[in-house]
Amino acid sequence: MYIMHLIIQVFGFVKNKGASGLLIEWEDTFPYTNELVDIGSSRNGSAYTASEVAEILKSAKLRNLMVIPLIQTFGHLEVSNC
Repeated sequence: MYIMHLIIQVFGFVKNKGASGLLIEWEDTFPYTNELVDIGSSRNGSAYTASEVAEILKSAKLRNLMVIPLIQTFGHLEVSNC
């Protein structure tokens, strides 16, 4: 689904521009498991895989970029009633 090489290229670009970290908004693309699987897109195949998340984190670390995860919480409680 996601073109990983483009995501990794963005890391190099932002590092070259002086960034020290990235805010990654996972939304429902985080590969939730177990009882949380229903809140993400894992069930329909549109979420990142666990290995893709590991690759993203490894690539950021190699460039000394801090990854700050943004995961929706209380601001989107209205969808919990579905």
